[in-house]
Amino acid sequence: MPAAASLSVLFGGFLTQFGGFFFAFGMIFCWVFIGLADLSSLYVFSGEVVQAEGVVTSCEASNARENNQQVYSVRYEFMDERRTRQTGESFFTGRQFEVGERLAIEYPRGKPAVSRVKGGRTAPFDAWVLFVVIFPLVGAVMAFFGVKRGWHDLRMLHVGKLARGRLVGKEATNTKINKQTVYKLTFEFTTESGEVVRVSDCTHETWRLEDEHEEQLLYDPAKPSSGALVDALPGGVKLSEQGEVIECSAAHAATRLVIPLVAVVGHGLVALFMFT
Repeated sequence: MPAAASLSVLFGGFLTQFGGFFFAFGMIFCWVFIGLADLSSLYVFSGEVVQAEGVVTSCEASNARENNQQVYSVRYEFMDERRTRQTGESFFTGRQFEVGERLAIEYPRGKPAVSRVKGGRTAPFDAWVLFVVIFPLVGAVMAFFGVKRGWHDLRMLHVGKLARGRLVGKEATNTKINKQTVYKLTFEFTTESGEVVRVSDCTHETWRLEDEHEEQLLYDPAKPSSGALVDALPGGVKLSEQGEVIECSAAHAATRLVIPLVAVVGHGLVALFMFT
């Protein structure tokens, strides 16, 4: 099996490519907002909190906005339990303070270096901005099922038996890709042992599987109902009547690797840089 064919089938499917792109693009926003989200209430201020009186030393507009309102950075100083001078910074949306104004400060007992103005945040945004993780998660799930499908098709190329199937059913699904309805196409074929079996595939490019009276397919000898339509294989992989790969573009296979590499390697390096 040529490496180009294996890579095209494993990573070239629509779900893998679109899911990988969705993941890679969504992670950009995650890296930006993770560093700007106030997570202190989840772990820093969850225990005993000490209160002190602080004085505002400066109040400036930050580069962030929330619900079209300016987010302000408030710097202050206060005396902790040991009468040691401490400084800190908190963030408020749409609320400004005057220099010299007195404020209630709170910090975890024994950790005065980690403080905030009561009612304020330790970062420009509340933790709710982390909803952006939904996008890469959706992309990751799509890519997972895409690779799973690719692995199934790749396995069929290695262990599958060739047969010719006749289209016996075409059913519209509730899914659309590029504004095109995805259809479930069912093909009937006869195995080497004479068993009549049906195998189905879903695609929005139905013309690929309707251009011949009988379509070439691969089936698992151990489980004939598990199969793959050759014309639906990713990467334009074509097989001869003997089951040998006769057409597969190495250039196309290389392009199919770009998105997975950027998604996994690129963001992996970012994570390594951020958390080490």
